[in-house]
Amino acid sequence: MITKDYEEILGFAVPVYRFVEGEDSEYFWVDLQNCVYYTYHDEEYDEGTGLIGGKNWWMMFPYKPKGTTITEENQNLIKWFVGDSSKEEDVDKEWDFDKHRVKEE
Repeated sequence: MITKDYEEILGFAVPVYRFVEGEDSEYFWVDLQNCVYYTYHDEEYDEGTGLIGGKNWWMMFPYKPKGTTITEENQNLIKWFVGDSSKEEDVDKEWDFDKHRVKEE
């Protein structure tokens, strides 16, 4: 879960990852707005179920320790949390890129 010690990274363009069940890896989006638009306007998106092609999906947003400026040297401080998903119970949980799912608590 997102702790009080972390805050969203905000900017003109916020990078995100999206993962759709069954894919081999997360897909990187340079811009949050495009990811959101193309997720909800995907021809396979079902408004009734919230699924894409019958599969769950997750969007991961970058967070940093509060008060920290991210540089090339400290990029490892960034954590990725689920900001939007077809599985509401996964929102605000940290993402595990090795296992392609939310981290177990």
